[in-house]
Amino acid sequence: MFRLVGLRQVILFQLATYASLLIFYLASGWILKRFSSRTLVRLGLLLLSISWSSLVVLKEKSGFYLIPLGIIFGAGYGNFWSGFNLSQYILIQQDKRESYFGKSFGFTNIAAAIGPFLGGLLIVAGNFLFAWDFAGYYLLFLLVFVLNLGNFLLAARLPRHSGIDFSFRHILAHKREPAWKLVLVQQFILGLYDVAFGLLVGILIFLIVKSEATLGGVNTIMALLTAGSSFFAASLLLRHKNWFWLGSFGISLGILSFAVFPNWWGIVLLGLFSGLAWPFLNIPLSVAILATIDKNRDAWQKKYHMFIERDGMLAAARVLNYLLLYFLLSGANEVSLARFWMLGIVLLPIVLGVLLTLSEQKIGPQAG
Repeated sequence: MFRLVGLRQVILFQLATYASLLIFYLASGWILKRFSSRTLVRLGLLLLSISWSSLVVLKEKSGFYLIPLGIIFGAGYGNFWSGFNLSQYILIQQDKRESYFGKSFGFTNIAAAIGPFLGGLLIVAGNFLFAWDFAGYYLLFLLVFVLNLGNFLLAARLPRHSGIDFSFRHILAHKREPAWKLVLVQQFILGLYDVAFGLLVGILIFLIVKSEATLGGVNTIMALLTAGSSFFAASLLLRHKNWFWLGSFGISLGILSFAVFPNWWGIVLLGLFSGLAWPFLNIPLSVAILATIDKNRDAWQKKYHMFIERDGMLAAARVLNYLLLYFLLSGANEVSLARFWMLGIVLLPIVLGVLLTLSEQKIGPQAG
């Protein structure tokens, strides 16, 4: 889409996606009163399959349907993550969460290391073998459609979690403990930069390396660094709780380096600092969410409003961020403005470190 319509229109697509995702997050409480978490996961994967197949069918015309496509993508992500996050909370034992998230992020990034490299090669090969423009991209989208469809079939084996007791009165009336308020602030701060940063970095790296295959190789190396770090970070964080500061300062240094040096040196420093540091911040953030939900002694069926609050805060911040970027990037030099935005967010990971410190004090020993 960047090559078809430019950066600002990509931001518009992302804005539509995350606005739709937010709506379906909010609706998930009512949906789960009638259907199970497994149904939501499968519905999300089916909608994502439809989304990617739509890109294959529309081809170059996709640029004219950015908002409808974004809405369908957002519906897919909103339903998937609503069901997935609930299942994750129910199934992970409290004393195994650091280990789970470390392995989960590790294996996810191993897959993310293989995907960009193969994707880059597929784009180059498809463009070489077929006569029409962007042929490699459509082959890649077709492959992602097949993978999502395979996941849809595989998700039929997930356990069913149903019987949610939800009302918006739960959100409006319940008393929020200080630890939960800190989690909500953390999620809002995280949403102000997480997905938008990944989007802009991918586009800026592409402009530097000028090749889809090279971009895939760069993303592969970064993902391998993060994967390796994820496997070690979980055990290290169990012994050294305050090592999440490695993540906070490392990510900030990576963002600053790439914003100041938009070249190969900046890419290398971004990969070393942010790639290695990210698990040290992401794992404690993920554990803090579930540990704070544990503090509510109600059964999981009666506290789904906490999931909606958390996911809603994260998605709302992402929507706000993309709105800001959409208007910010209305100027002539989009690349310079994107770098300026990165300098504006450089301290946010450190703010998350401060909030995590306060969370550790409020959460105390975990329940059970």
